[in-house]
Amino acid sequence: MPHLWIEYSANVESSLDVDEFVRHMHQEAAADGVFPLAGLRTRAVPVANYVIADGHPDNAFVHLTLRVLPGRDPGTQKASTDRIFAAALERLKPLSDRLPMAVSMHVETIEPDLGYRLSTYRTHMAARARDRLAGEA
Repeated sequence: MPHLWIEYSANVESSLDVDEFVRHMHQEAAADGVFPLAGLRTRAVPVANYVIADGHPDNAFVHLTLRVLPGRDPGTQKASTDRIFAAALERLKPLSDRLPMAVSMHVETIEPDLGYRLSTYRTHMAARARDRLAGEA
C-alpha cells in the first residue's frame, strides 16, 4: 500500500502524455518516503463514458484516489498528500489553462482486516539491486 488510482476523462488523452503523468505521480507519491516504493501501485484508467457539468464535450476531469492503510501520523500523511495533489495540479496546469477541467483527489483509508495481499516485490527489488551491484563489480 498505497495504491494511487488516476481516473481521467478520455478527452484528455489528446493533450496529456498519460504514461508520463503516471510515472511522474508515482515518483511524487514515493518522494518523501511516507509511502514506501515497494508497496506503491499507480495506475491510470480512462473513462470513456461521462457527462461533466453542462455536458460540453470539451469538459474534462482528472481524479486521483489514494488508498492507504492506517497507521501513519495524520500530520505527516496530510503534508504528503498535499504535496502529491500540488504536483498533480502543477503537471496538469497547461491542460487546465486550455480546457474546462476539474482536478480532484480523495484519500481513502483501507480497513486492514478486510484487505488481502501477497507481494514479492521487495524480494525481486533486492535481487535486481544485487544483480546491478554484481554487474558493476
